[in-house]
Amino acid sequence: MKQIDCIEVANGMKSNVKKQIFDFKEAFHKDPTLVIIRVGDDPASKVYIRNKVKDCEEVGIKFEWYHFPEDITTDELIFNIDDIQKEVDAIIVQMPVPK
Repeated sequence: MKQIDCIEVANGMKSNVKKQIFDFKEAFHKDPTLVIIRVGDDPASKVYIRNKVKDCEEVGIKFEWYHFPEDITTDELIFNIDDIQKEVDAIIVQMPVPK
């Protein structure tokens, strides 16, 4: 059985993404932007977001994050996402979200 070096695989993938980000910047004359949306205060979400931010910084993706209270309604959250999406390239709603 062959052993896989996960760090080597991840670094290879990041290298490929860096190239794609460079090409994006050349084609569109702007930095790609990722928005991370967090709802509530799940402690694990902070860790996941911190890792996503680190990855964005490594490959050249601009990022923004929004934190909404646990009691936001689905309609309010969707309204906010609709507004945010007009100016960015990608949005992640960080799981888990409150019921």
